[in-house]
Amino acid sequence: MTHVTTAFTPDFVTTMRRALDTATDRVPLPSRTPATKAKMAQRIVRSAHEGITDPQQLVAIAVAEGMEPQRCRG
Repeated sequence: MTHVTTAFTPDFVTTMRRALDTATDRVPLPSRTPATKAKMAQRIVRSAHEGITDPQQLVAIAVAEGMEPQRCRG
């Protein structure tokens, strides 16, 4: 199995953090759980790794992820 590591610049990490904060503010309050925020953060990082760098796109992607119902692991 190949492991690929992507390094982001400090400025882009700040951009991703701001996108997460903005997206978190846009999901309903009851959905703002640590698990949902973690899921949104993972989606932002995955999207950035895939080449999406526009802050507005990252926010939209994270909001969509935050609106998805939590899946039960069983």
